[in-house]
Amino acid sequence: MTKIQRELLFEDYLINPTMGKGLKGKGVLVKTNPAYMGKSVSILINHEDHLRIQCVYPGINIMDAYNEVIFIEKQFENAMSFAFDKEFGYLTTNPADLGTGLKIAITAHLPALSINPGITDFIKNLTRVGCSISGYFGGNIDVIGNLFKIFSIKALGKSEEDIVEEMQAICLNVIDQEKNMRDDLLVNDLLGVEDNVYRSYGLLKYAKILSYEESLELLSILRLGLDLKIISEIKDFDFFELINIASDSHIILNYEINEDITDDQLDAIRADLLRKRVLRGKDIDV
Repeated sequence: MTKIQRELLFEDYLINPTMGKGLKGKGVLVKTNPAYMGKSVSILINHEDHLRIQCVYPGINIMDAYNEVIFIEKQFENAMSFAFDKEFGYLTTNPADLGTGLKIAITAHLPALSINPGITDFIKNLTRVGCSISGYFGGNIDVIGNLFKIFSIKALGKSEEDIVEEMQAICLNVIDQEKNMRDDLLVNDLLGVEDNVYRSYGLLKYAKILSYEESLELLSILRLGLDLKIISEIKDFDFFELINIASDSHIILNYEINEDITDDQLDAIRADLLRKRVLRGKDIDV
């Protein structure tokens, strides 16, 4: 597989970034469902463990994703034996994953929480209930596009059902906190939010080049503007779908770009793509 193809798998949540650096001696089985946009299943072979089964669903569908993984796991168990201990559960390569071996991750768009001083307490509370949190690109809390990833981190001493229920409750709680912060913005900083939304609108309308990071920031604020009914000059759009197709690898493959392309040329294509997907007809060719 080419580097671009591996990056595409990573951006579609099908492989891990470390696995994408090299697939020698490794493999990945992928199942996608065109009728269910955003749903995918991948099985990583010979990465950190011999097998890692991953399922991605859009929206709050933790139980559906879990059931999909369990169904696949049962197929494997019918054909082979897993390393399992009655006291410690599944014997994974990483001791932190002992027990069920189950991890759940939520990708959340939290623009109102991101700018609220209470974000520090929000992160502390997540840690207190056994979760970790990082920015969208992982590894640290540097947040781009107001996107967060929230992970379950304890698999030992809990049943799979407990982990699923806890993460479902955490997800709903995060949604409630974001809604409360948005209501607070409308009451206490409406002018500031309006200014931010229309600045983003102006930049998208007139910018000739946009990096991927800039695009995430603009689309995040414009999505917030639509949700709060602040702006009506743009089309409704699926935030997660758009940040996916605006990535470098998707653009290169979708536009069938074979020759070497400069960063500026790629950023120019991205800016044009986003204008066509977000701006209304009269503003597209400004």
